[in-house]
Amino acid sequence: MTKYYHGTSEESWRKIQDEGILLGKRSTKKFPKMKRMTWLSAFKETARSYGPILLEIELDWDKGENWWQFWTYEKITLDRIKRI
Repeated sequence: MTKYYHGTSEESWRKIQDEGILLGKRSTKKFPKMKRMTWLSAFKETARSYGPILLEIELDWDKGENWWQFWTYEKITLDRIKRI
């Protein structure tokens, strides 16, 4: 398992818990047809800049050393998420 990080707000963390998955936000006014996706980082400091709540995500795939941030369309279940 590889650890990645996701920064979010307290409000968004509650929504993640209510929904039971981490799958980013829905479309926005600027991008009304945008699919839901989740942004992740290999570095805590980078993820923390996106929100005061830091989530540690364990995934069974490795993006390699050259990836400092990326996004995924995968539904990340709560059993893979730890608030740190």
